[in-house]
Amino acid sequence: FARRDLTARYPVEAEVIPTGVDTGFFSPEGLEAQSGPQASASQPVLLYFGRLVGWKGVKHFIEALALLREQQWEARIVGDGPQRQELADLATKHDLSSRVAFLPAESREGIRRHLAASSLVVFPSVGVETFSNALLEAMSMGKAIVATRSGGFPEALTDGHDGLLVEPGSPQALADGLRRHLAAPPWSRQLGMAARTTAMQRFDAEKSFGRVEALFRSLLPTE
Repeated sequence: FARRDLTARYPVEAEVIPTGVDTGFFSPEGLEAQSGPQASASQPVLLYFGRLVGWKGVKHFIEALALLREQQWEARIVGDGPQRQELADLATKHDLSSRVAFLPAESREGIRRHLAASSLVVFPSVGVETFSNALLEAMSMGKAIVATRSGGFPEALTDGHDGLLVEPGSPQALADGLRRHLAAPPWSRQLGMAARTTAMQRFDAEKSFGRVEALFRSLLPTE
C-alpha cells in the first residue's frame, strides 16, 4: 500500500520490507496477565488500543457494541486522544458505560498485558492505515482479530485464515464480524493461532532488520 502511494507520486523504484514485530516479547507462551484487569471465564474481552482520533474509527466500534448488547462481553478501550470524551459520551448514550472501560495509554509492557487478557482485538480504522505496529503486536500474541479493509491491513491479514476483514465505516459489518467470533470460540482461537504463525513467518523483527541491513549493504560502493 505504501509503495503504491510512493510510486504514484515519485518516479522511483521501491522495495517493500515489512515492519517487524518482536515475536519473542509479544508472545503468548508463558505469559500470565496477572498485573492487568482480568477477564472472567464467562465474559470475552474485546480490546481496542491506540490513539483516540477520528480516523481510527473507534466510534464505529462502540456503535457495533450497541448492536451486540444482548451478548456476553466486556470491552476495553486503551489509549488517549482528542476524541476520548466524545467516545465516552457515545458509550453513555448507548447505555454501555458499565461494559466499556476507557483506560489510559500504556507502555509496551502494559500493552502486552492487555493483549494477554483479551479475547479479541479490534482495529476499526476508517482512514489511511499504511501499516500498523499495533496489529502486528496483536497477531504476534496469537489474538483473534477483526480489522477493516483499510490501507495495509489486507496485506497483513488473510480474511478467514488469520483474521477477519470488514468494510470500514460500517458498525453493522463490524458487529457481524465480532458476532462470528463470539459465537464460535474454538474457531476464533484457531484464527488467533494462525495470526501468530503469520507474524513469525512474515513479520519477525530480526528478519526485517536483516533485510534492511542487506539492502544497505547492496548500496555500498564496491572496491
